Amino acid sequence: MGLEMGINLGAATEEEGWSGGVHVTLECPRDAAWKLFSDFGGLCKWKPAITVCDLVEGKDNEVGSVRYCRGTLPDSWVHEWLLVHDNENYLLKYRMEGNRFRFPEGVQGYVSQIQFHAAGKGKTSVDWTYSVQPVATQTYEQFPNFMTGFYLYNLNILQSAANTLPSSSRNTSCNLNCNKRCSTDHNSCLDSVKTFTS
Repeated sequence: MGLEMGINLGAATEEEGWSGGVHVTLECPRDAAWKLFSDFGGLCKWKPAITVCDLVEGKDNEVGSVRYCRGTLPDSWVHEWLLVHDNENYLLKYRMEGNRFRFPEGVQGYVSQIQFHAAGKGKTSVDWTYSVQPVATQTYEQFPNFMTGFYLYNLNILQSAANTLPSSSRNTSCNLNCNKRCSTDHNSCLDSVKTFTS
């Protein structure tokens, strides 16, 4: 497996905000990856760093639902609103509001979209993008590096979790071992990666 990465840094202003993302090919079936990621209230089922993921408004996978997540990092928590949940197009979009996500003052105006595409037998192509207001403690060059690492780390865990789902449960119920951790480097299992910012 190779690693392909390109970065395109464009101009940004306080008014425009920052945006970027990754294009990655995973070594797992699309239905399995989507089943796990699209469970808006079930993030802790496949992501060990999330210790709490509770729906505080709405119902499972209903647009407008709000999830509260807390991680293993001290004082790290987020509230996220589900904006789009499209099973037909394997697309999910959400917005982060009140949060203490990784930075002392959190992030503002963060909107993320992820879409899964079939990429041949047992492979999934993923486009995961974001837009965000500039973060006070980060430069325009630093933040995309952070987000790229964050996305790749999570996609590698998703890939491992999707491959542990029994074939019979990939389209039905989840029998995932929630304590399974990915022990490999976050880039090593990914077939190809492209990153971009603007």
